Amino acid sequence: MTVTLEQVARQALELPGVERGLLAEMMVESLDQDVPPAIERAWLHEAQRRLAEARAGTAKVVSPEEAREHIERILQR
Repeated sequence: MTVTLEQVARQALELPGVERGLLAEMMVESLDQDVPPAIERAWLHEAQRRLAEARAGTAKVVSPEEAREHIERILQR
């Protein structure tokens, strides 16, 4: 018997929050396996650059709440 995407999603949504989070993390990590090495290196370079800016105090660092509010404002446009 073949399990459909809808069946899997319905079962996943019944999991407790922590387990849904772990499942989501596993799913995202599985997507990372298809990333070409050049793109992986570019993302690593970008992450290192942003970290260096944050440590040097040259980047504007915002709280998760501020980031979420900003994203919500953008999506409401």
